[in-house]
Amino acid sequence: MTAIAWLEDLIPRYRNSGMADDAARVEQTIRQRAAQAQGEMKSIGVPLEASQEEIDRWVAQFAEGPLRQVLFRLAMSFLIKEGATKDSLRAMCKEAPLLSLMPSSVMGLGGFTTATVGSIEGDLDGRALQHAATLFSWRAFWLHFALDRIKEHYALNADGLIEMIQECPSFALERLSLLRDGVVAWLSNDPVKAIHLLIPQIEAALRDLLAALGGAVMVPDPDVGGFKAIGLGQVLNHPLFVDKVPKDIRFHLRVLYNDPRGINLRNELAHGLVRPELLNMGLANWVIHTVLLVGMLRVTKAE
Repeated sequence: MTAIAWLEDLIPRYRNSGMADDAARVEQTIRQRAAQAQGEMKSIGVPLEASQEEIDRWVAQFAEGPLRQVLFRLAMSFLIKEGATKDSLRAMCKEAPLLSLMPSSVMGLGGFTTATVGSIEGDLDGRALQHAATLFSWRAFWLHFALDRIKEHYALNADGLIEMIQECPSFALERLSLLRDGVVAWLSNDPVKAIHLLIPQIEAALRDLLAALGGAVMVPDPDVGGFKAIGLGQVLNHPLFVDKVPKDIRFHLRVLYNDPRGINLRNELAHGLVRPELLNMGLANWVIHTVLLVGMLRVTKAE
């Protein structure tokens, strides 16, 4: 890991000096050391203890009332909120002052640093994104039980779920077949297929939402002389989207899909960088949660 840190500093120096071959040589060296660097990392786990009685009592709330109301409750209950995440970090400053001061780096596929995060005091936003990624992992356990209870109690099927989702105008009718295939894959415990099908539909729905808000979602493509749709990052950072969509929803989406300090699922999936072991039912549940979350959003016209 120390060797990689030193080598990474050389790449921009070589590139700025026009020494492309030397930059490529350093990149190859880093890739050769990637497996060794991964082996130097240690996993830290904290056991979660909960009795079956406690679990049953908690998930009971997701079997009370009409299905539409229950799904709304689930979508809001599992929203990772920016303010609460930052409050958790500030509390950590008191309990683990040394850890709160230490910067960290995020290592991606191939051994390269994909992001750096500073101290809590100096980089609260970056640390919040990083901490929120951990919260997704911690809460996946509870989301799994909540969704299982809903599927069992309401005999949830693809047609019933799609019927509610299609009421959201952001999910275009011409793309509902793909959305349905993704839901069927999720119900069939096929997380790889579900994730690959549903994430592009989520991105398209958010882009259509921005267009409905009055934002421009097509930009000129000088390479081919036409127009191309903007990507998820541009959607989430568009001034209209920032102004009209609640900040906690934007924070949640950014951590899960579009920031290397978070999970960054959309970008890593799109560029072939995602680790296969991440494409499990725990992550597929979070993608379904996003479908429900986006399905709640509506554009209201000012009178």
